[in-house]
Amino acid sequence: MVWKRFSQGSPADKHLNEAEKHWRNHQNYLLKNDAYMATDACSEVIRLSQTAIQSDKQMGDAYVLLASALSSAASQYSREKYPDEFNFLHSRAAAVIQQWYVLTQSGSLTTKKKSIGEELWRKTVGEIKENEELPEREAIVLMNSCRRDLAASAVSPSSFREISDIIFSKLRPKR
Repeated sequence: MVWKRFSQGSPADKHLNEAEKHWRNHQNYLLKNDAYMATDACSEVIRLSQTAIQSDKQMGDAYVLLASALSSAASQYSREKYPDEFNFLHSRAAAVIQQWYVLTQSGSLTTKKKSIGEELWRKTVGEIKENEELPEREAIVLMNSCRRDLAASAVSPSSFREISDIIFSKLRPKR
C-alpha cells in the first residue's frame, strides 16, 4: 500500500503525512526483519493516526491507516500463543475499519484512497470469518458489535498508552 496525501497545511494533514511516513518505514522494517524498529514505527502510526482523527473526524484515510497499523500489530502475534493480545489488537482493527466503512457508506468521511480501505475491510471480514468460523453475514454483525463497543476508544488518543503497552509488551525485542 502506498500512502500519499498532499499537505494542505491543516494539523490533521500534517499528522496524517507523518503517519504515512512511519507506515512506509514500518513496512520496510518488516521486510528487513527488524522487529524493534518495526514496532516503534507501528506505534507511531497509531499515535499519529489517532491524533489526525482527533483533529479532523472526517479524515477517512486516517481511519484506514489506523486500522492497518492495528491489524499489522495483531498479525505479529500468534493467535494461539498470545490470544489476549491478538484479540485486543484485532478487535480494535475490526472496530476502526468497520467504523470507516459505515461512515464512508453514509458519506461522512473523505477518503482519497478508498480502494485501500475497501480492501482492508474485505480482508478483515475474511479473517473474522476464518478465525471465528462464521458465515460472512455474522462476521459483519460481529464487526458492527466491535464498532459499537470499541471504535470510539480505539480512535481516541487517550487509548494510545494501553495499545502501545500491548504492542511493546511482547512484540518489541530487547536491544
